[in-house]
Amino acid sequence: PPRAVPERPGEPSRIEHVVFIIRENRTYDQILGDLGRGNGDSSLAIYGRDVTPNTHALAERYVTLDHFFASGGNSADGH
Repeated sequence: PPRAVPERPGEPSRIEHVVFIIRENRTYDQILGDLGRGNGDSSLAIYGRDVTPNTHALAERYVTLDHFFASGGNSADGH
């Protein structure tokens, strides 16, 4: 039967799609620091809820990941 995380490659999964939204050149705190969950600092939120209501709605409805880091040279390597 399908499982959320199959034991072996090729086995059926209950997950059909994964959407990963990346905000380039902005920190978590700048956009979601005022979210109220995660490791945010609301004093650094310069693009807060009033500026980014759709981003905040997505972050509140789905999983929020706030500790991904990449080197400054090529951020694609960190993604």
